[in-house]
Parts: sequence; C-alpha cells; structure tokens
Amino acid sequence: VTDLDGVILFVNLYFFYITGYPLLEIVGRTHSILKSGFQDEGLYRDLWTTIKEGKVWHCELVNRRKDGTLYIDDQTIVPLLDAHGQADHFISIKQDITERRVAESALRQHEQQLAELNRTLEQRIARRTEQLERGTVQLRQLHAKLTQAEQLERRKLAEMLHDGLQQLLVAAKMRIDEVRGRGRDTAFEALEEVDRLLSESIEASRSLTLELFPPVLHDLGLVPALEWLADWIQEKQKLNVDVRAADDAEPPSEDMKIFLFLAVRELLFNVSKHAGVDTAIVSLHRDPTELTVQVIDRGKGIDPSRLPASENRETFGFGLFSVQQRLEWMGGEMRIDSAPDRGTEITLKVPFPQEPPIAETIADTETPVRTPRKVPRSQRLRVLLADDHKIVRKGIALLLKGKAGVEVVGEADDGVMAVELARTLNPDVVLMDVSMPRLDGVEATRQILRERPNICVIGVSMHEEEEIAAALRRAGAVGYVSKTSAQDTLLATIRQCCFRDPYPEK
Repeated sequence: VTDLDGVILFVNLYFFYITGYPLLEIVGRTHSILKSGFQDEGLYRDLWTTIKEGKVWHCELVNRRKDGTLYIDDQTIVPLLDAHGQADHFISIKQDITERRVAESALRQHEQQLAELNRTLEQRIARRTEQLERGTVQLRQLHAKLTQAEQLERRKLAEMLHDGLQQLLVAAKMRIDEVRGRGRDTAFEALEEVDRLLSESIEASRSLTLELFPPVLHDLGLVPALEWLADWIQEKQKLNVDVRAADDAEPPSEDMKIFLFLAVRELLFNVSKHAGVDTAIVSLHRDPTELTVQVIDRGKGIDPSRLPASENRETFGFGLFSVQQRLEWMGGEMRIDSAPDRGTEITLKVPFPQEPPIAETIADTETPVRTPRKVPRSQRLRVLLADDHKIVRKGIALLLKGKAGVEVVGEADDGVMAVELARTLNPDVVLMDVSMPRLDGVEATRQILRERPNICVIGVSMHEEEEIAAALRRAGAVGYVSKTSAQDTLLATIRQCCFRDPYPEK
C-alpha cells in the first residue's frame, strides 16, 4: 500500500518472498527501488497518469530483487478512493510469473523448433517425392529406350541377315539355276548339291529372321503378327491358338506393338510348357482409354498362393515377372485369374490414348479393279524389276535374259521409283519386292494399279508368310513368288499372268 506519492506504507510477507526486501526495510521507500532498467520512462509516466485518474493499471514488468536477480512481475495497481471519489492511496498487487514465462518461452521455442523441423521434413519429403517421381519417369523412359534399343538391335540383326546373307545366297542360287539351264551335264550333280546346301542356308537364315523380328509385325501390325505367331506355335509347339481381335484393337505405337507381341509370345510359351493342353485363346479388345489383351487356357492352372511376386520368379517364370514389371513401368497392369485344374486367364491392360479418327478413302480400303492385259504370244513381255537389293535385281535380270518372250525394261530400288517407272514405262509385268524403303511393296502395288489397272504385279520376296502374300493380293497383285523358287516357277508365273487367264481365282 502506498500514498499518493508512491511511498510504501505497507507490504505483506509475499512481497518479501518475491523481492527479498523485509517490511521494515522497504516501508518509507518507493517502488523505484525495484527498477531493473528494462522498461523505459514512458511506461512509468503512463502508469502515473492512469492511476491518478482513478483507473486501474496493469502490466508485466521485469524488476530486480534485492540480491540483484531479475524476475517478471505481473503487477496491477488499484486506486483507493475517498468519500469524494478522489484517490488517496494505491494498492499494488504483485505476482512473480518468472517460471511461467520461462516455461512458456521454452515451449514457444520448442514449438518453433518443431515447426522448423516440420517444414524441413516436409521440404525433404517433397524433394524426395519429386526425385522419386522424376526417377519413376526416368525409369519408364529408360525402360522404353532399352526395349526400343533391344528391338532395334534385333531388327538390325534380322535386316543384316535379310539384306546380306540371304540376298547373297539367293543370288548364288539364281546363278546356279542359270548355269544348270545351260545343260552342262558334267557339273549337274555338283550343282544339285550346292543348290541343296544353299536352300538349307536360306531356310535357316529365314527362320532366324522370323524368331528375331517377324517381318509381319513391322509390315502389317500386331493382329496379323499374332495370327502368324499362332501358326508358328502350332507348327513348332503343337499348340492350337485361336486369335480373336476386335477391328479397332491395333495399338497406336510401334513400341506397344513390339511389347505386346513379345508378352503374348512369352505367355503362349508358358501355356505350351506348363498348362498340359493343346489349345489356347488370345483375345484383344479396347475401350476409349485402354487396350486389353488376354491369354486363356483351360489347363492345370496355378495355385493362387503362388501367383507372381518378385520372390516367386523361379516358380512362376522370370519372363512372366518381367512382363508384369514392364507393364507397371508403362502405366498398365497384369491380372491373373487361376486355380488348380481350372485353367489360367492372364489379362494385360495398357493405356490406349484416344486419337482422332482417320477418314478412310475407297482407294485405301478397296482392292483395285484389275483389267487383264492380253499380250499376244508373239510379243515380248516387258518386265519391270522393283527390289532394293541390286544383287537380287541383277540375279533376276540374268535369269530372264535370253528367255523367249521376256524383256527386262527397267529396275527400281524402292517403292516410289517403282510407281514412277510403271507410270513412264507402262510394263506388262512388275516383279515387286515387299520390304523396300520410302514406300513398301504393298502400297506401291496399290498405287500402280490405281493408275494402270492392266499391269500385272507379282510379289517377289524372301518372306513366305501367307499374311504378307494375302496383303499383296488385297492390294491387287496376281501372284506371289518366293525369291528362292526355281526359275521355272518365276517364268511360269510371269507367262501365266499375260498369256493365260491371269485371275484363276475369278
């Protein structure tokens, strides 16, 4: 309790406890004895102005005890009013809140530290998540590049066999046919043996080409390639495969075609090895967002507890695990529905982006109307050779040279040149290779017959797949001859084209 000038008149025991000043020592002195210097004088002026107006004043002050230590003083000063409403004394109520404020300060500091740690952790998680997402994208890109590189290498090897070894063997065989045709009896047996060996070499290299990269996949697409695969597996593995494909099930990208072909081949190999059946079904259908491929058998089935996980590679087959992993990298999925003695259904789903529909023209979809060209037997047949391998063109030209009624009038080394020469030379017959740069043989045939429907186009290729021969026939070709066929077969086909009914199927 103080008077109007702030002189202390009375303190209780708690005052002594928090300040260290006893009653007898503090009475007669002012509160300025407790000043620590942490507050400026403006605060004290505000204090006196408030209480002299008869108002209550409250504040937290940093004061100094008798022993010099500091403490936080929660102080309230209340004026005592006389009968006239004027202040004649002041009562100061003090509370030491040092420990509370220290604890609160420590708590705030801990909260700030925790918040900072939280922010740091969130930033690290965000960075790590971004790194993982970027890594996932990079892995997918790397997977696509690795798959593409692998297939490019396979295709390169297949093309090397096709463009190099096979063409040389074919040219050699043609030369042997030409020598044999001269009637040199002394060399006949030797030529027969060489011919047999060359035929075997060509067949072996052709089989290797097919296993590395089936030409039908690149030339015609996934569905025809799967139909070819069904025939190939039936021949090699004695497994009958029924391919059921919707009209719109052809994948939009080369990478997807390659992957799905290899995946289905792997799954069919598993059926042949493990299912204990001689039939299987491959189905393809699509919806607006994804393509679904299923391989189904009704064989032994698989125990669901042994369905694939990374630790079950030996049980389930590394190839199938690889298919699952690659699908996940592509943003797709693989589902397996199987049970012992109930067969297995394996479903592959891959994203199928929507593309604007491409308008088809009649010229693109219909087989050109062919008008037979009747050539008198007394007139020489004018033949155009279209093949991107010079050595093969030379070999065919040599076979036809001197043959009665046949004349080679031009040679084209790609599809575009074949169309241009057919337009300018107007030959009776075009011997058309299938795989050529700039424009393949199928499209070149279609364009030639669109302009000159009376020309006879005969497909000549290393490939013996019926799917490729059928594609050429749909484009308008009247025949299809393997490059390894005997010269008599080639000559007979050419002559039948113009001297007889060129369209026996009609």
